[in-house]
Amino acid sequence: MIDYRNEIMALIEKCLHVFAEQRIVEMGIEQSWQSRLANEVKNRYPLHPTDYMLLHRFLQNHAPNEIDLKNLDTTAMCALFNYIPDFMQMCEIPTAQKGTFYYHINSLKNSRNTIEHYVRGILPEQHREFHFDQLNALYNIAAFASLAERHCQTNDTWRSIILESTQLEKRFHWEKWMLQNETTGQILYSDENLSDIITKAESGDTESQIKAGKIYFYGRQSGTKPDYEHALLWFSKAAIKDNPEVKYYLALCLEHSLALFKYKGNTFIKEELIEESANQGYAPAQLRLGHRYFAKLNSTEEEKAWVYKWTKRAADQDYAPAIWTLSLLYYAGTGVEKDEKEYYRLSHRASELGYSHATLTLGEEAEKKGEYEEALDLYRLAETQGHPDAQSKIHRLERRIKRNQNENTIQ
Repeated sequence: MIDYRNEIMALIEKCLHVFAEQRIVEMGIEQSWQSRLANEVKNRYPLHPTDYMLLHRFLQNHAPNEIDLKNLDTTAMCALFNYIPDFMQMCEIPTAQKGTFYYHINSLKNSRNTIEHYVRGILPEQHREFHFDQLNALYNIAAFASLAERHCQTNDTWRSIILESTQLEKRFHWEKWMLQNETTGQILYSDENLSDIITKAESGDTESQIKAGKIYFYGRQSGTKPDYEHALLWFSKAAIKDNPEVKYYLALCLEHSLALFKYKGNTFIKEELIEESANQGYAPAQLRLGHRYFAKLNSTEEEKAWVYKWTKRAADQDYAPAIWTLSLLYYAGTGVEKDEKEYYRLSHRASELGYSHATLTLGEEAEKKGEYEEALDLYRLAETQGHPDAQSKIHRLERRIKRNQNENTIQ
């Protein structure tokens, strides 16, 4: 599960703090807003104790001139914008449409409340909802920062916030794609009864223990949901054989479970298990290890070389997701010189191996070039390979081809 709650909450607070600080300067109230705010809070606290609790408590221990906006969380800041005259006036920027900043500030508040709702824990059935709530919050952050960039005097800070939110969104999509990679090419055991596999696993058969672990991990038995605790149980039994594939799956289980697995008397975190598995030559673990710095902002040359080294090792084993990732490294020049020919060669190789992400992307590139028939063939191939977006792209492109044909007939 991809979880950027802390980063998102920090960006929301940063937006509100920076906006208020800039508007205080623009409105010329640097010397007066703190004392007026102290008086307003004192008068309004009995009516809105929840909204003003943090600031009221702060004012009981500090003088008004010691008020720092950075001490206020999103809820307190939004209360100020909605109730305190000075802060309400900050939203009335002459160059902006009336009420626009109010709308976006409340959108940030709603995003913050939605994200905070998950602090008590996230159930497996909430993963999809949580995914979209995080993306929506990142969109609201970028929208607010873009609006402020247009209408506030200091733009550099807002550009950095826009960059942070968009980069976080890219990392989010990348890690989601990585999670999808983990299910690519896995073996189904629909021809075997789970009870038979469990019986063999209980007798100590390592292969059956691994099968049982995968069935529980992917939730593939009769359409059931993933059961990470049972998966962890069976992978831990199989781990006695020092199997690199088992170590990799143990690491994935630890991503989804609060449980810790003790291996050979030591408590291992997931990264250590993945590193052990990668060093033993297991391609999915090598690819995962290579992604340690892939989405990092401002990666060093050493980190880029790390990404290339481990991705290449996995790709050399004809592991399709790694071949596809390696093609992206050649395209971007990450850890290696840019090479467009190598990018296309590797992309086609990953597609030949049945990797739907590569096939769909090749289809998108063909469509951009106006090669609609080739794009349609690639989309259809991606559909047979199981890509969830392929069908919608086929229907859209078929309509586009038909529309073009009708226009040519009329002409």
